[in-house]
Amino acid sequence: MSSRPDLTSAEQEILDRVLGPETVARICQSTETGTGLPNAAFTDPDFLALENKLLFPRTWTLAGYCHELGEPGDAVPVEVAGVPLILLRTRKGGEIKGFQNVCRHRGTQLLAEPCKGAAALACPYHGWTYSLEGKLLKRPLFEGPDGHASETDLHLYPVRTAVWHDLVFVNLDGQAPAFEDYVAPLEKQVAGYNLGSLCHAGTLTWEINANWKFIHENFTDSYHVPWCHPSLEEWTPAVTHIASNDGPVLINGNPIPREKLGDRSAGLPPFPGIAESEADRAAFFYMFPSFDLNIYPEQAAVFKLTPLEPERTFERIDLYLAPEAFEPRFDAARAEMLEIWTALNGEDIGIVEGQQKGRAAAAFDGGVLSPYWDGPASHYFAKLIAEAMTA
Repeated sequence: MSSRPDLTSAEQEILDRVLGPETVARICQSTETGTGLPNAAFTDPDFLALENKLLFPRTWTLAGYCHELGEPGDAVPVEVAGVPLILLRTRKGGEIKGFQNVCRHRGTQLLAEPCKGAAALACPYHGWTYSLEGKLLKRPLFEGPDGHASETDLHLYPVRTAVWHDLVFVNLDGQAPAFEDYVAPLEKQVAGYNLGSLCHAGTLTWEINANWKFIHENFTDSYHVPWCHPSLEEWTPAVTHIASNDGPVLINGNPIPREKLGDRSAGLPPFPGIAESEADRAAFFYMFPSFDLNIYPEQAAVFKLTPLEPERTFERIDLYLAPEAFEPRFDAARAEMLEIWTALNGEDIGIVEGQQKGRAAAAFDGGVLSPYWDGPASHYFAKLIAEAMTA
């Protein structure tokens, strides 16, 4: 494996230690003889730093939500790959834009909390003020008691952004292919759903003591359902799940028996205009590297993960429903839906935290893979990680 010109010698040494040629070759074998990622990929802080340099900045990453930026002047601070960002809706044209969350003067964080209807962004340290288009407007007292300098090109650092339904994506290095090309494989898979008709119905959050990759792997894994999710297994047995992949998209889905449809939906109304082929199907999509999309005939869930440390991840789930579901007669059903998601995700947390603890076992070398269950899921995920980090 040749050295990467974009890495220092110390960074190359870390990459070779975790994903050296022999390890990558083993991961990329057929599923019958291949393995998953090595322990250090889940436990080494230096490897997470490399992910924040080689993986997340170079593609499109889920960063925020349009429903939090409903009106001009609304802004939220977020973090992607360890980089502090601001997402906001401008006053000129109502566009959603992204900027690095740092004042050009002394490097102070501009925005610490979400805000509504702001006219501008002012640095809390020395009052430097920027427009919602990122232009520096004023530098009060910069040249002394009588000097209020304003003319300069020290504007905010822009970040490339794209909007897909309610979701806001960013590309930190500005070099990723067009967003339309990135999302095309997913668009093909969800063509039968009118996602644009849905409304935000609630947010659930957790801080999980596990590496972000364990959580994404778990979302793609149907094999664990009979043992970890008995109620889900009764509703949609794991043996009915069909897994596949298409480029950066991992796909898993299964039919829902007609007599079971109401068990999961809690009586909620279906998607407006849902295709007949999707009316009795559950579908799960993982879009490498940053988010999961679960779709049922009457609801959708978006999972966003933010790595905090190698062994700690912030997880956020946002739920979406048809407009009709917000009528008072569905109040109890919406509350029950949130309870179902809280319980279901709670069943997974102990599992992924156990995986994290297990990776302290030095003898473990990436495991043994099931060609049926792991081939299109966790093994494919491991290959995507290895390719993104070493290509």
